[in-house]
Amino acid sequence: MKKLGKLVCSMLLIILTLTTISAGLRLSGAVFEADVKPGDKVTHEIDLYNTSLPANFTVEVNGLSQPVNGGTIASKPDQDSSSYSARSFLSVYPSQFHLEPGATQVIKVEGDIPNDVGSGGRYAIISIRSNPVSKMTAGQSVVGFSLGLDVPVLFTISGTDLVKKGEITNLSVEEPISGEQENVSLLFRNTGNYHYSGFAKAELTDTNGTQLSNATTPVTISSLFPTFSRLFRLSLVPSSRLRPGTYQINATVNLEDGTILATKKTSFQIKF
Repeated sequence: MKKLGKLVCSMLLIILTLTTISAGLRLSGAVFEADVKPGDKVTHEIDLYNTSLPANFTVEVNGLSQPVNGGTIASKPDQDSSSYSARSFLSVYPSQFHLEPGATQVIKVEGDIPNDVGSGGRYAIISIRSNPVSKMTAGQSVVGFSLGLDVPVLFTISGTDLVKKGEITNLSVEEPISGEQENVSLLFRNTGNYHYSGFAKAELTDTNGTQLSNATTPVTISSLFPTFSRLFRLSLVPSSRLRPGTYQINATVNLEDGTILATKKTSFQIKF
């Protein structure tokens, strides 16, 4: 599991690197991941290299939030309500600076892990943004844009229980319902205290329990973080058109090793 987590972070590092190159920035230290204990002092360095235009930058420690379609976004302090946030005990220096093209700025991240930090994981995002800069296009028009990137922070509280659990909060068959294909949406919430990757499965059965179709999603590329939800969509196509009657959808969400985290059922009707 730990190796898989490092692999995911490595993939994230590659994605971030490619993104920042295209945006005119390069960096090292694109992920701050560490095993920590209560009372520890933590440090991390981000080397930011500007390949674009002169710009003034601001660096902030924000909360980590997650939309239902995956990925991560930064939550400002007044929006960061997660009990698994590391934002409040981290700081950055410098928080503001100017960077010329070809120059590098070292950004230091420091923090003290609270003695009462609790168990599981703690998360944050270091947001690096430039003030708007302008660039002349080939047609001699001025285009304004901002440079920026996010560095995720992932702490594991050593020696504590890493609880991976969750619940399916909604399972529905999307309209229009037909006898040829059923599109299923499943909303799953991470109710544990740690991040993980997983996948969803769904099975279509008749009233006798006979399986008529099944589908499985790929394992999520981005982890599911505590308190946040993920939307899964699956399409179930039976081998022959469904006759009028009542049918059932049996759904599960599983860890990447196949361990079942949650199950839910729903039924629907094919009308005459």
